[in-house]
Amino acid sequence: MMSRAGRVGLFGRLAAGQGAALSTRAQINPRDKAQISKARNEVLGASYKTTYDKGLLFLRAQAQYMYNEDGRQYLDAYNNVPHVGHCHPQVVEAVTDQMGRINSNTRYMHANPVMYARRLTDLMPSSELGVCYLVNSGSEANDLALRLAQAYTGNRDVLCHNGAYHGTTMACAWMSPCDHYNATEKMRRPNWLQVLATPDPYRGVYTRDEFDEDSGALAAQYAADAHASIAARAKKGHAPAACLVESVMGVGGQVMYPKGYTRELASIVRAAGGLMIADEIQTGLGRMGSVMWAFEEQEYTPDIVTMGKPMGNGFPIAAVLTTREISQAFTQVGEYFNTFGGSHVASAAGLAVLDVLEEEDLVGNAQRVGSYLVKKLEGLKAKHPSIGDVRGSGLFYGMEFVQPGTKIPDPGMCKATVNKVKESGILTGFDGPGQNVLRIKPPMCFSKANAKQLAATLDTALTMQSLNAEYMTPEFDEEEAVASTI
Repeated sequence: MMSRAGRVGLFGRLAAGQGAALSTRAQINPRDKAQISKARNEVLGASYKTTYDKGLLFLRAQAQYMYNEDGRQYLDAYNNVPHVGHCHPQVVEAVTDQMGRINSNTRYMHANPVMYARRLTDLMPSSELGVCYLVNSGSEANDLALRLAQAYTGNRDVLCHNGAYHGTTMACAWMSPCDHYNATEKMRRPNWLQVLATPDPYRGVYTRDEFDEDSGALAAQYAADAHASIAARAKKGHAPAACLVESVMGVGGQVMYPKGYTRELASIVRAAGGLMIADEIQTGLGRMGSVMWAFEEQEYTPDIVTMGKPMGNGFPIAAVLTTREISQAFTQVGEYFNTFGGSHVASAAGLAVLDVLEEEDLVGNAQRVGSYLVKKLEGLKAKHPSIGDVRGSGLFYGMEFVQPGTKIPDPGMCKATVNKVKESGILTGFDGPGQNVLRIKPPMCFSKANAKQLAATLDTALTMQSLNAEYMTPEFDEEEAVASTI
């Protein structure tokens, strides 16, 4: 805290006209990338990173396009937060209008949060998921979901998967054992956390090369391991409160689980006294194309659903949906209040996003464009031996790079491809335990023409790199990579 003398000194300098100098120091030219980069390094935490080898500066965006300080247009094939398109006029108008009227919290009555909660519950495949909590971020949503599960079951343990990412609160960071986002592997895990093997059909402990996926044999192997792990913990007096599962693993490499796996896992967890929490923060609201929620593709209904990123099209809003029975158990713990969760403006943004999704048939667009895009990506896989796997659906895809003829991850090729494509004016990204999975998750207005352009640009970048060997493949510890999926 500043001392009285310090405060007097500051106010004295302001009174003497030095305030202008203090405010001038905070002024930054919005078009000066070098100045902004220097200021970032000075005042932002060192953990903040920029995307790509050379950071990009964007000043405006519209639909599926972003524009840099020179006005150059980039096709956005990566940012899934602007769900219905950057700066959608209907969302902008809804937020601006409500901000000009009133913006307060849920301790005062207003129609917006109630209407929004009802719209969300109506989108659930089961009427049982009829109670909604509105929060600010996916991290808050997952943290609250954990509290709900512990209050209802009376148990403490939580299960998650290796490679998962669930957020940035302390509890969510522990439940996010993906190496490059946090240091949980370098710290001692809490005794309430149980980490299951990544159910990755391509490079997991069990693969589709060994076990048939369509018959359910592959899912059964992973489910059996989960059952054994829970049983072993039970002998030591532990019981699960919940299993927190990304419906499709995002940061962990766009992993699509074996058919039927999550349904079998749910039966095991529930038999042990726990609840199933579906993390739909990246995949919800129709991104998978054929369904509104990715957990529907696994043909099961969770006990709690969390959602976040795309809900406000850039405005912070997230939610937890659950049953009346679970909600009532949580009520016994005490009042729940969130200052900004479910604010009038946030709810207005959420309502506008749902309107646009329906009016512009963006879920249908995700299915149509995604069906076209995956054929193009599979064609690239057949042409370029550095692509080991293509996976996903709708507008949520991963393309895994390997050293040709092997499954050894090739992060060098992946990163080089992402940067080459960026230089050509298209934004993608990369993730996964080996940092070798190129991720595609554009705004839902992404068109067939955009998909064609993306595929052609990827083809050119891959061909150039194969001919010119413009990247260096770093040393890779295969045993470490296998361990990261266990």
